[in-house]
Amino acid sequence: MKTHNLKLSIEFCDAVLSGEKTFEVRKNDRGFQTGDLIRFIPTDGKSYHSLNGTVIEHAKHEISGHTYKITYILNGWGIKNGYVVLGIKEIKCNNCVFYHTCYKRNVVCDDYRPRQTEED
Repeated sequence: MKTHNLKLSIEFCDAVLSGEKTFEVRKNDRGFQTGDLIRFIPTDGKSYHSLNGTVIEHAKHEISGHTYKITYILNGWGIKNGYVVLGIKEIKCNNCVFYHTCYKRNVVCDDYRPRQTEED
């Protein structure tokens, strides 16, 4: 299982975050596999300078604190050769992200507890 850090245009961030957009179309150049994780880096096409002078190419958006799991991969079937459609679903738990770093303790979380929602 890999974690992919992918840029995402700011115009799609709200739709992915709300769960309205549950797929992502990508060039298949990273060896995507079902079960892999995605962390989105919001971008608006502009460059910003941080306080220490480094150039940052991402915009601020709440989605950068969320992790998504690839649940399905579609290729062929009218999809342009070399591209895939990834089915994605946000991974949620109380304070942590499945197989990722705990935000509160900054360690790999061993206490995964999925939230119980009506959707699950």
